[in-house]
Amino acid sequence: TFESIQGMLFPTSSSSLSYLDPASEIYQDASSKSMVSSISVVAYGGRRLSFLSGGGLWNESASSSDEFITIPIRKYSGTSTHFTNTSYLEVSDWIHDARLLDLKEECSFLVALGMANNNCEIWGFHSSSMGSLSPTRLKCISCGIRCMTYSLSFLGWENNAERCQRANHEDDGSIPSLVAASGTVFGEIHVWGIVVGAEKVDNSTDLSTIVKKWISSTHNATTPGKRNRIAPSYRLKGHLGSVFSVKFGCRGKYIASTSDDRSVRLWTLLPLDQSTAKSEDDHTRRSICQILEDNSTHAYVLTWTGWGHTARVWEVSFAHYPSHHQPNNSVTLVSAGEDSTARIWSPLEYEKEIVHPLRGHRCESLWTVDVCEGVIITGGNDGCIK
Repeated sequence: TFESIQGMLFPTSSSSLSYLDPASEIYQDASSKSMVSSISVVAYGGRRLSFLSGGGLWNESASSSDEFITIPIRKYSGTSTHFTNTSYLEVSDWIHDARLLDLKEECSFLVALGMANNNCEIWGFHSSSMGSLSPTRLKCISCGIRCMTYSLSFLGWENNAERCQRANHEDDGSIPSLVAASGTVFGEIHVWGIVVGAEKVDNSTDLSTIVKKWISSTHNATTPGKRNRIAPSYRLKGHLGSVFSVKFGCRGKYIASTSDDRSVRLWTLLPLDQSTAKSEDDHTRRSICQILEDNSTHAYVLTWTGWGHTARVWEVSFAHYPSHHQPNNSVTLVSAGEDSTARIWSPLEYEKEIVHPLRGHRCESLWTVDVCEGVIITGGNDGCIK
């Protein structure tokens, strides 16, 4: 299905992203065969997005569901009555990042796709009576600065936190906030709101209104997507080359980035009024999305630059520890680069890397790095994961 995989998402519960309608005949048949009726993996790479079920996830009784099964996606040709089933959805540009959001409407969910053209597309998916997913492009949001990007990362719509946030909201159909940071070929980082609280329910271009119309029209697959252009709230300048990776940390308080200039950088969201900074941590009282609505009160400031890589730096990741192991007021970054090393940094405490570089791949370049509960995972062009 894919020539390359950019990333994968794993819904965190069996109740998340159910794609078979419990009332349908195919659900009853699938249940009798112990098939999993929920999405296990969401994979994206290039311009393609796919959904997989099975793999032994969300099924306590092992058997036939131990193998992954591709969930068919409808591809429409002109009208909502003529379609073929395919194993993937193909969109307009290369996908950098993706986020999912459950809806209260049964068997419906949203997918946000951040793409290389500095656009974000919001797609709605609904299960058909035959067990395939029916996609609708609901909205396209473009960053006000048109340029190509080498990286983009979302903040928001995380599985557990956003589901709890949605459950606590009033039943008004509002959509939780979503923010993007994109790294451009010109060395800038753009921070812009995809979905923010400033949207009004009576606005026809508001995502909440569009989703309501989509659901009320029985998930009409031919509904044209609305397009909006959003001016970035912040433009971060400092890198001397293209930005290859950009990540949010600590709920948006920090942004980490890497570049063609061989550096790793940390940007901190600080209040412009220093008296406020001394009296309280304003970011703990206001979400990043609330701050974006009025960007005159805060700004992202370059607070640290790490030098050590001897070639381009492809990827950076925040180290997320278990809550009882997380040091107070501490940030740990891990970067991976073209020099075939991974390097560990503590930017709030030390200027240089805190241990010797991690080596071991038999290749010229480490493409990706991630950290989970203190374990560092790297992938290189030698085809190995360590």
